[in-house]
Amino acid sequence: MKEKMRANLPACVRCASSTMTMMLARSFSLPIRDMASGSYQRPSAGGSDAPVAILAWHGVVLAEITNFAGLRRHLGRPRADRLVLDLFDRASDHVPGIRSVGAGRTIAEFEIGATDLATIEAMVELLRTAFDSPFDLDGELHRVEIVLAAAAAPVGSTEDVRLVEEAEGALEQARIEDTDWYWPAGERLAGAEVDDRVRLLAPFDPIVWDRRRFEQLWNWAYRFEAYTPVAKRKIGYYALPMLWRDQVIGWANVAVRNGGLIVDAGYVSGSAPRDRRFARELDTELDRLRTFLQL
Repeated sequence: MKEKMRANLPACVRCASSTMTMMLARSFSLPIRDMASGSYQRPSAGGSDAPVAILAWHGVVLAEITNFAGLRRHLGRPRADRLVLDLFDRASDHVPGIRSVGAGRTIAEFEIGATDLATIEAMVELLRTAFDSPFDLDGELHRVEIVLAAAAAPVGSTEDVRLVEEAEGALEQARIEDTDWYWPAGERLAGAEVDDRVRLLAPFDPIVWDRRRFEQLWNWAYRFEAYTPVAKRKIGYYALPMLWRDQVIGWANVAVRNGGLIVDAGYVSGSAPRDRRFARELDTELDRLRTFLQL
């Protein structure tokens, strides 16, 4: 969403989750975070006599069917146009207190309410779990691929229309430059640990070969320059992208001369990370390469 809206809604929190791979509709866990501080925000009474209503939270959840076109081809247009009603039924069966309030052709809108943010988060997780299972559509089981997005705020802190706009903004976060992002079934990215490892990647590694995706993920352009004239090369003849933890931070040109490994590394930031673990792990990766080359 726009920065202005974030500033106007300091108490509003929102989340977005991309789901799905080829076979199973599934999303990673859905942390709802405070936009201002990045941490969980739970309202406090400010006094033991504060009325319970002041502590109440309400939220909007949007569920978008991302494989609608494929289901329409299989089911036919009339049945596909009723898929959001299946979402309504599934939600009401599995999430106590949820209300179905609106729908488009591919998006269902729900309202939820609770006494605190933790319960709102739990209700969103229940909804995610409910949509994981296949749907019985006219006697056949089908995977309905769902992207969930949610926004929540203390009751009375913002207008309902603003809350809907925040949820729509969260839904857009699941798309980057018109690209829908999907996480493999069973993967939980939130809170996942990152290995302290350096890896030198081949130019045609799955992480690297899609140049547009590479730029979206790491905000710099890698180019395979083996066929580029020497005078026009920027990073090297056969530069290997360097993955440190979960970031591609640079590249390394590696050659064997006089029985030894020669390494010429470059970094997007202009210099290597100062973390001692990086230097140690880079040496370890180069040792693996020496072993592979039998040096």
